[in-house]
Order: sequence, then structure tokens, then C-alpha cells
Amino acid sequence: MSEKTEIVLHASVNRLLSLDDTLLIVGLGRTTWLQMVESNQAPAPVKLSAKIVRWRLSDLQHWVSQLQTAA
Repeated sequence: MSEKTEIVLHASVNRLLSLDDTLLIVGLGRTTWLQMVESNQAPAPVKLSAKIVRWRLSDLQHWVSQLQTAA
């Protein structure tokens, strides 16, 4: 696990993450992740402005947990 991934994972659960940080956590490529978000298979981002979106760390942790439980 990279140092940046560890920092992101140990951050506050209320933290808002950029797309790049989100991809580190979910382990998917940009296109795959955005397709999953668009098809409601992954958590929706928080829209901060017309061009800025972020994902809640707590939403991502919950989503990953559900995937692990289902497997």
C-alpha cells in the first residue's frame, strides 16, 4: 500500500475526496469508476460547484464493505 493510500485511509470519515484519491481507495480505473457512478452501481459524488465533485470517505468505505460482504 502506498504512503498516499495510507494517508487517505486514515483520514477523517467525513473527509471529501477527489477523483484521484477515490480511485486509490476503490482500485478501479477512471472510466470504469465513472461508468459505475453513472449507472448507480457506486456512491454518487457531492457536487461542490459546476466543475468540482468529491466523494465522502464514509460512503466509499461503506460501499467497499458491502462488496466484501457480498463476495
